[in-house]
Amino acid sequence: MYSKELFCEKLREIRKEKGWSSKKLSLMLGQSETYISTLESKAFMPSVTTFFKICDLLKVSPCEFFSAYTQTRNVQTVVDDLRALSDEDFALASAFVRWLNGKSK
Repeated sequence: MYSKELFCEKLREIRKEKGWSSKKLSLMLGQSETYISTLESKAFMPSVTTFFKICDLLKVSPCEFFSAYTQTRNVQTVVDDLRALSDEDFALASAFVRWLNGKSK
């Protein structure tokens, strides 16, 4: 079972990976400046609707939010970075990843 403590830790972790303050995320949600810091202090849990909005802003799916995998890797950040590359740079990045995985073609 997922605990309130784990939820709060995960929220803080993902928010900090984005380089955002709790105040910034709170305001992006249309909430008071202290909303996220209050959540992270385990005072209460967000509604399901608000949770989905948080995930959308943080660019993680609800599944990714609760996944232990994203605790060590933020795949969505890498995907977003790859999408911003030119076609030529994307091909180079793709070749580099294949090389890292030992699957160079």
